[in-house]
Amino acid sequence: MPSVAPLYGDALAKVHAEGFEDAALKALPALVARLKKAPEGPVLELGSGAGGLLAALRAAGFAVQGLEPSPAFRRLARARHGTLPLRAGTAEGAPDGPWAAILAIGEVLNYCAPDGAFEPWPERLARLGSLLAPGGVLLFDLMVQGLQPLTGAGWREDEHWLVAHRFSEQRGRGRREITTFLRRGRSWVRQDEVHEVVMPTVAQLERALTRAGLAYRLAPRWGRQALPPRRLAVEAWRRG
Repeated sequence: MPSVAPLYGDALAKVHAEGFEDAALKALPALVARLKKAPEGPVLELGSGAGGLLAALRAAGFAVQGLEPSPAFRRLARARHGTLPLRAGTAEGAPDGPWAAILAIGEVLNYCAPDGAFEPWPERLARLGSLLAPGGVLLFDLMVQGLQPLTGAGWREDEHWLVAHRFSEQRGRGRREITTFLRRGRSWVRQDEVHEVVMPTVAQLERALTRAGLAYRLAPRWGRQALPPRRLAVEAWRRG
């Protein structure tokens, strides 16, 4: 019988760490190049997952702090990287700054809370912008609305796991249904999760950034690393 897990329970966290974390790590050179132009000071990563990017930034010499709501991800991060400056938390509960930079890589800011609640984009970006030091930078990527639908299904497998998903969207809100099978000894464990996201139009995103007092650049890639369809890389900074 399947068990219903919270967002990124044990099975999906392991699959994501082994099969999908490398996508975020490919953005590392572009992120490091931009962070070197930011003011000196601490860097906050929202949605650190299994800790790969957080550990890489620390190794590059940045003073980092990570927030991750999933207990399974936090356990994996510590098992893979040892002691990390990582604690429980969400984008909505980001600690007061001033931060030299805030990162949210992997569509973190699109995610709804498990109960489906979502902080409106103008308020979300204004709050994060207010936590930056003057000249501080906010780096994130996200899904946006567009003419080409993302509706569809797919699957991916490894020797020890299989994950299948179906994505649907309506009026700027997306729903991803995920089923994960994880091998444990001679048996398999199944977990089901539903992730809900909110996707702005590009115009809505730009208005929210402007209202937050942030200068910005939008691109379909991080440096040489192209993002999937209908994703944007956002570099926004606080004037000052």
